[in-house]
Amino acid sequence: MQIAQDIAALRSLAGLTQQQIADAIGCSQGHVSHLQNNPAKKPRTSAAVVAGITKLKRKYAKKLAAAPQAS
Repeated sequence: MQIAQDIAALRSLAGLTQQQIADAIGCSQGHVSHLQNNPAKKPRTSAAVVAGITKLKRKYAKKLAAAPQAS
């Protein structure tokens, strides 16, 4: 699931914690953890959460782009 990959990238490359992501997108740290760690279960992801992740990706675009790409 793309959301799980996006959260993982924001955490590892931008240095954000699950709590920082949760605060930025308006949900709990537990929900961010669930989204990141249980992608196969297809959790219900609201449009607000998706929009929040997209906003964070834009904010940290330079850090995310500077990472080496997996082949």
